[in-house]
Amino acid sequence: MPSAQLAGDPADWRFDVRIEEDLIEEFARLFGFDHIPERHEQGAHEMAHWTVTRVSNERASDLLMDRGFQEVINYAFTDAAVQAALCPEPAVALSNPISGELAGHARFALPESASSAR
Repeated sequence: MPSAQLAGDPADWRFDVRIEEDLIEEFARLFGFDHIPERHEQGAHEMAHWTVTRVSNERASDLLMDRGFQEVINYAFTDAAVQAALCPEPAVALSNPISGELAGHARFALPESASSAR
């Protein structure tokens, strides 16, 4: 029996259907997950050796969050005193700063990372 082929494009408003797996998930959701029989994979499984380069950024983020770390967003604007205390090079002075405390542009991420850690 020949396999059937189906082709189509998702509607413009369906931003969540981008790849083949998204479409399969949508069919499964409509059909009903409870109606899909469970099948366990057969065959030999070999554990791959994990190295730092094989861990994705997302997985690394998940591991850190599992251990209580939180993600923060640091802006490049910094207090000149903090920059001077942590880095040998002065902050780049801004001609139109957003506030008096944030009148410089940090040359490194360390000053604002330190401020976030407070």
